[in-house]
This record gives sequence, structure tokens and C-alpha cells, in this order.
Amino acid sequence: MKLYTEWTLRYSKDKKEYSEEFKATVPGGCQLDYAKYKGLPDDRFSDNTLLYGGLEDYYWKYDTVIPVTNKNLFFYSKGIDYEFEIYIDGEKCFYQEGMFSEVKIKIPTEKHGKVLEVVIFPAPKRKDAEKGTRREADRCYKPPVCYGWDFHPRIITQGIWEETYFVEKEESYINDCKLTYELNDTFTVATVKVDYDVICKNEDKIYLNITNPSGKVVYEKNLKIEEKEFVFNLSDLELWWCHNYGKPNLYLFNLQVIDANQNLVDEIS
Repeated sequence: MKLYTEWTLRYSKDKKEYSEEFKATVPGGCQLDYAKYKGLPDDRFSDNTLLYGGLEDYYWKYDTVIPVTNKNLFFYSKGIDYEFEIYIDGEKCFYQEGMFSEVKIKIPTEKHGKVLEVVIFPAPKRKDAEKGTRREADRCYKPPVCYGWDFHPRIITQGIWEETYFVEKEESYINDCKLTYELNDTFTVATVKVDYDVICKNEDKIYLNITNPSGKVVYEKNLKIEEKEFVFNLSDLELWWCHNYGKPNLYLFNLQVIDANQNLVDEIS
């Protein structure tokens, strides 16, 4: 079950002394929350974007209280922009650079009820680039448009921009799962590899299935807990094509943990 929490935000120029906290919207953006807090005018009008100058060089700290539960608890985020660290009860537990990679952290039981912090670093810039231009964006994977364009004033986005929440999981759960594949030279057969890490009881069942673009199950298998990986082939493929070249066919992957009473305990797709 997903658990959503309230967030607050603070800012700092040196990562040492932070401002007083104010309400944050998650998902959202640091500059937007700052604008609400300071009562800044709409950035979409006139030269109001100039009032946001300098914010791109701030550190931003999000705070939330970790829920208390008697189940396994995980922190998930689908996107944090851009370089950041995560702290639990003051201890650093995670670092990442990149706004499109998901975050998943298992919360130790003794940390339930403690504070989780997400510290966002200043916006990335190429040091030897011309200051104040979009050339500063050419060493990162951020949309360079936010560094300033002819139709887009400069506001370099930062913050928790995608869905972010905690998840309760039962005693049995899927800890991690990754699917990769390779096509043969004639694009008629795909060799599929599934890497999985499932925490479950011996009597639980790990069920894998693949459905084709029409929704028909074209492969299914009960996996073994101890194997951790499985490789198989799919044939009679319906390929995914780019726009104007054909239909963008999509296969769906599903992994489930089912207990001895045939109840669905956990799944990932």
C-alpha cells in the first residue's frame, strides 16, 4: 500500500545554514514552492523570472516524517531533479545524479517515525561555459531549455518532480526485478533475461507472465526462489516501430508473489 506524507522545504547558499522551513508540494519544484512562500508574482509574465535569479545556485532540503508501521517499509521516488543525497535520521544513505532514475530505499524498522531528508544540490553547470547561457547544460541530462532559450526565460528546475511515497509490504515481497532482452539478427526471436530478488516463504509461488500487444499471455513460468535469474526465448514477435514506420507494439511483463492460499502478496509490472 502506498503511503503519502507531508513535506517541508528549506534552502541554503552553503549547505550549512538553512532558512526556516515552509510547505513543499510533492511532486513539484523548489522554485515554485519558494515563489509561494515569498509571494513572488507569476513567472510567466513580464520579466518576473528575474526575481528567481540566483535560486539555481541554492541547496534545497526536503523533510518528511517516515510513517510508523509493523510491515516492511520502502521509500520510492520516480524522479528527483537533479543531483541529490538522502538522509535518514541524519545519516546519509543514498546519493544519485540524474532526474530520470527511480529511487528505492528500504527503511529499517528502528528508523520508522524518524525524519527523511532529500538534499538537492545546486543546478549542474559546465564550469568553463559562458555564464548565464544554455551552454552550461551540455554536461548533464537536464532539458537545456530551462537554462534559457529564445522562447523560454531562464529558470533551472530543481526538486522532487515525480510521484514520491512510502510503500508497505508484507513479509513476502519483491525486492528487485529487472528484465532485459536481445533480438537475433533477423529480429524474429528475443532472448529474454529476468533478474529477480524475492524475499518470500518456501510455500510461496513466484509467477512470471508475458502478454503480447493483444493482451494474450505468450509466456508464463513459476520461478524458483533460489535461482535469482531466468533466461528464455520469445518468437513470433510483433516489433515496436517508431512513428510513421509502423505500430508501436508493446509487450507487458508481470511478476507476482502468491502465497499458499493463492492470495496475491506482491507484484511488479
